[in-house]
Amino acid sequence: MGAYYIVTDLEVRARFDIAVLDVELRRAGLHGGTSICRGVWQGQYSSSERCCKHPAEALDELLRIVEGLEGEARDLWNRAASRRFDVGFECFDERFASRWQVAAPLLRRLAEADGDLVVTIYRADNPRLT
Repeated sequence: MGAYYIVTDLEVRARFDIAVLDVELRRAGLHGGTSICRGVWQGQYSSSERCCKHPAEALDELLRIVEGLEGEARDLWNRAASRRFDVGFECFDERFASRWQVAAPLLRRLAEADGDLVVTIYRADNPRLT
């Protein structure tokens, strides 16, 4: 089975208004916004369109933004119920495997940001070749 990297999304969930965090994440260049459902605020963001060809590049960009949060935005990040860095792939049936490595220093930064790493694999009927 092979896979093509698509995008890495950042998802934040909290039982309180995360509007200040939303503003700071978008000011830093992320695309996305917030919604609320049954008392849970959710923010969903993607990195800039010019980034990234590898999950590690996207994780680095997202982590640099999170590491730069200050004041109330940092407090909201720290208090959130979940902080997910979701790496998305399209998979296809082939006779070779795809391998995507994220090095230990980047994983340490993810842990220091109290973030969870999620991998989402989408089935591609017509995979795009890159």
